Amino acid sequence: MRTHAFKCPICGGSVVINLIICGEDSLLLYFKCRGCGRWTYVNAADALEDAREYFDDELRRVEAAR
Repeated sequence: MRTHAFKCPICGGSVVINLIICGEDSLLLYFKCRGCGRWTYVNAADALEDAREYFDDELRRVEAAR
């Protein structure tokens, strides 16, 4: 998946995001400027775990309401 995220504050180029899945529990968001080529990545494993916990909690709530 690739999408335009924001304008680079250094050169004004488009910064794009690539989602990289490196295994079951490893998720990286890779940001790269198409103008100057600067890049960084963010390990999104914490966000993945938060989402899993949310859905687990929702499942318990739905099952308790039955």
